[in-house]
Amino acid sequence: MKNVGNKVEGELVLTHSQLAPSPEEIESHLGSVLGSRAFHGSQRCQEFLRYVVQRALAGEAESIKERTVGHDVFGLGQSFEPMENSLVRVKATEVRKRLAKYYELEAPGDGIRICLPVGGYAPEFERRIPATPPARSAEAAAARTSRARRRALLAVLGFALTAGFVAVWAVGRRPASSVDDLWRPFIEHRETTIICVPLLTALSFTDWDNARLSKTPPLRINSLGQPIYSGTGHELEVFDWIVGMGDAQAAIAVTAYLSAHNREPLVKMGGEGTFADLRTHPSVLIGAFSSRWTRDMGRDLRFDFRHVPSGTGMVGAIVDTRDVRRQWVHGRTLPDGRPEEDYGIAARLFDSKSGQPIIIAAGITTFGTQSAAEFLVKPAFLAELVKRAPKDWKSRSVQAVVRTRIMGNTPGPPQLVDAHFW
Repeated sequence: MKNVGNKVEGELVLTHSQLAPSPEEIESHLGSVLGSRAFHGSQRCQEFLRYVVQRALAGEAESIKERTVGHDVFGLGQSFEPMENSLVRVKATEVRKRLAKYYELEAPGDGIRICLPVGGYAPEFERRIPATPPARSAEAAAARTSRARRRALLAVLGFALTAGFVAVWAVGRRPASSVDDLWRPFIEHRETTIICVPLLTALSFTDWDNARLSKTPPLRINSLGQPIYSGTGHELEVFDWIVGMGDAQAAIAVTAYLSAHNREPLVKMGGEGTFADLRTHPSVLIGAFSSRWTRDMGRDLRFDFRHVPSGTGMVGAIVDTRDVRRQWVHGRTLPDGRPEEDYGIAARLFDSKSGQPIIIAAGITTFGTQSAAEFLVKPAFLAELVKRAPKDWKSRSVQAVVRTRIMGNTPGPPQLVDAHFW
């Protein structure tokens, strides 16, 4: 350990043994980190961090190696070879990212830090003391948090306000439509509508130049969303703050419609949306396989998103649960990974598991999600659904399966394939 503190972004980092956090403080701090939003939903990252911290506190930091982590945390057998299996390195990178996210967004003023230095697996523990007056430090932390959140929200809503103003002008000049009837429970609800936008996880080499020089095979993701590693030993970097273009377009379309009816929605990114939110607010769930809430709220309904076998493995599909032979799978995939066509589900649920009205706009891929949202907010597309609907459809739940052809990066007009009312 260093005997002198280092100044880092307005903080004094103290690493002298007499000033280092005590084991009790570190244990308590570890519990806060593992219970945070940054580590929510990743049991393996929680187990990884808990293991290395507890080994270090037991005085066994020098024994924390890639092979021991693979054996003790991930259950890899004696045949585990780090040079052939990069799982431990990938998870270490992800843990570093989640720690950075926790300290930046959730606990910027926390005096204790757990660090996992690059190139090793033994954690270091620091105590940080603000080098500026507490009030100014708090202001700086709040500003950093605000900037981070604003960047994510602007990626989704940058265009939505302009679209909303245009829509406000237009809605006052036309009579109520079938779209208004579909959305009436949300327009008239006493609580603000929440839009849940999922965040995607992407993997990238930390050093693309060396990866290219070594002719590393391109990283691939299978249909279940699991990475297929190249096995070359290059470290992978995990990004979990990316918004899919189709998801962003869907959120913009819904925001513009609700804004036109003087109902400003609240956007929740990734894990920010909780079941407590869904219990007390009407909500719009964007995305299918990337959205936890779409999967949970849409389970046991007539049309369901599932993975089904195909000639090349498992692929995403929409399945009719009354007759599982009826399946809709996106069309032939082009060399750049885009499908030629896609399918989505556009739904309104009255009897949802949350007890509040729910709208779902979800596709097998991002294109289907964008198309499903467009189907829900434009009268011209919804008209075909109304033709098939029973007379009392305005008070019923409904699921619609829609299809879209894709040209370049843009889905075509949604076409109704099937519908179910109850």
